[in-house]
Amino acid sequence: MRRIFFVFIQCMLIVILCSCSFLVKDTNNSVNTDTNCVELNDVIRFATWNIGHFSNGDYPHSNLKNESYKSIAKQYKDFLDSLKSDFIFCCEYSYYFTSDNSVDSLFLFDNYPNYYIGKQKNYSCNAIFSKYKFFNLNENEYENINPTDYYYISFDIIIDNINIKVIVTHCAFDFNNSFLELKQYEELVRICDGFEHVIMLGDFNAIHGRDEFKIFSNNGYVLANHGELGDFNTFSKKIDGIDNVLDNIIVKGLVIKNVYMIDTSLSDHNPLICEIKI
Repeated sequence: MRRIFFVFIQCMLIVILCSCSFLVKDTNNSVNTDTNCVELNDVIRFATWNIGHFSNGDYPHSNLKNESYKSIAKQYKDFLDSLKSDFIFCCEYSYYFTSDNSVDSLFLFDNYPNYYIGKQKNYSCNAIFSKYKFFNLNENEYENINPTDYYYISFDIIIDNINIKVIVTHCAFDFNNSFLELKQYEELVRICDGFEHVIMLGDFNAIHGRDEFKIFSNNGYVLANHGELGDFNTFSKKIDGIDNVLDNIIVKGLVIKNVYMIDTSLSDHNPLICEIKI
């Protein structure tokens, strides 16, 4: 009798372990779960967009009136859905879609079950919207820079058993010299030095030209924009008649398959989209 009891217990343990394994697999790969809500594909689409606080970048908050927001909201929602991105990073994000703070803007991203809204300080606010669950998230101010409104967020995503360190940022800039921008880029390279797979995306504010990005290419990174793969002017305005070099997606240890920009009048920046092979 004792032997039969032990055999029964062993069988029950096997059944439980098999069930657990099935549930873990289902959670990680199924559509419309609260973790990963996409099937694994050959490429993952990342987008970065300075959304301009729903005010075309003119104010550090939305200037949309409550009584007329619905038609404009549809334009934003349709445009964001048309990007068909697995991951969207927005800088100059505003939590509220209307100027009276009566409507929050999360409804625009209802296809993204995983999100994080960083702090807002003046024009700076970083927001992450992802179909993949992310881990180990940290919000970090840059070291010893002024102004201190600008910051970066670091986190991990795991796709097809590959751990990827992701950095999203909106960098501070100085019209007088490039020291401020380069100091932030050096910090980003340093904190990612020990990671094999890295994706950085955002508005890097390289206002002194493409050469500012050399610190990344010199350290093994590939530029999706303003490098060998493309040269998209994502910012519609010019300063002193010069095209600005701002938005980028910068990759290490992964392969960029395609890069493109989509024109829009919904912000003073156009979104940059990058398809990355995992």
